[in-house]
Amino acid sequence: MLPIRGDLFFYPRCSIKFKVLPNILQAIQAEFKGLVVRSWDADQVHVRSYPPKGTEKFAKVRVYGQNTEAVMKVKGAFQTMLEGVPAVAK
Repeated sequence: MLPIRGDLFFYPRCSIKFKVLPNILQAIQAEFKGLVVRSWDADQVHVRSYPPKGTEKFAKVRVYGQNTEAVMKVKGAFQTMLEGVPAVAK
């Protein structure tokens, strides 16, 4: 926290944005909602998704917070979620 003037303070933030195909985001929706809740409860990191606007092809996912290490941890969890697990026929 850096004092600016008087009672006004500046809180630096770390922010990461992803562009994701909407179909992929929909496929991992249950896991994604769990990540949103866990990241806020554990580290107070925000995870937000924004649908594509107009002619955009990609949805956006934003991960942000004040603690850089916590944001990087959530970023890694989201990337792992996007990698997925290959399906194997039995």
